[in-house]
Amino acid sequence: MAVTREATKEATKNLAREAEVIACAYHRAARGDLWGALVAAITDALVDLDAAERRIARQDQLISRGYARGWTGAAAGRPGSGAALASCPHPLPDEPASAAAESAHG
Repeated sequence: MAVTREATKEATKNLAREAEVIACAYHRAARGDLWGALVAAITDALVDLDAAERRIARQDQLISRGYARGWTGAAAGRPGSGAALASCPHPLPDEPASAAAESAHG
């Protein structure tokens, strides 16, 4: 579904109104100090950006680790559930080969 030019303009207007409300809140919190309000807003934005980047990096690590270990689908991230391990024909290092064969075929 294509986004219309009018919808884009409306979204931009809404964001501009939201930005004005936020700017006013920072201005009030800084008791009229424009420079202080600007610095506080930028500091908060950088803190939020850093937190988002950390969450994304952690999520990427978990996704990569899950694919590397075969934790996909409904049992993703839960190695103890057995669902991901049952589809793997290779035994775990501490699991006898016969037990792995039984769980994969039975």
